[in-house]
Amino acid sequence: AVWDRESLGLSKEDHHRKALTTKDLTKPWALLPLAGLASSIAHSALTTLLLDDSPHKARLQPYNHVCMPEYTSSFRAKDLQCREVPPAER
Repeated sequence: AVWDRESLGLSKEDHHRKALTTKDLTKPWALLPLAGLASSIAHSALTTLLLDDSPHKARLQPYNHVCMPEYTSSFRAKDLQCREVPPAER
């Protein structure tokens, strides 16, 4: 699932001023079906990773958080540059 600023229920003002947000993983856990899992196993801290660039967003479930740098235009440019190099030259 992708959980971005659009899906956090922010007001228009908060969205544009980059208000601090916290992602509570109990919300998606409650919405996810048990498809493919034994009926006694639900989605929980045992089955979920939160990939985000902000430790603050993961403060409620810090042990499920993998902090990654923000994907900026400079990272994208490097990725695109790698695609242009023939595999034999990498």
